[in-house]
Amino acid sequence: MTDSVPERIPEELVDTTPATKLVWQTLAIAEEDELTQQQLTDRTGIAPRTVRYAVTELETRDAIESRPDVRQPNQPLYYHPRQF
Repeated sequence: MTDSVPERIPEELVDTTPATKLVWQTLAIAEEDELTQQQLTDRTGIAPRTVRYAVTELETRDAIESRPDVRQPNQPLYYHPRQF
């Protein structure tokens, strides 16, 4: 995992909201490979509803993916697909 903020937002995310870009960057620099929505909320300081909108937008644009967390099936884990 990279330990610095990506220099550029991917072209497919340029027209997204600042919150969506922040969620994407937070996933890009996270020490863990996967984060829950609650972890994204805690790390970004963005309201849960806004994080939910951002991850939905990012998944729609194939910028991130999710998978069920075996420990908490109702809490998906979000990650950058290039990591797997």
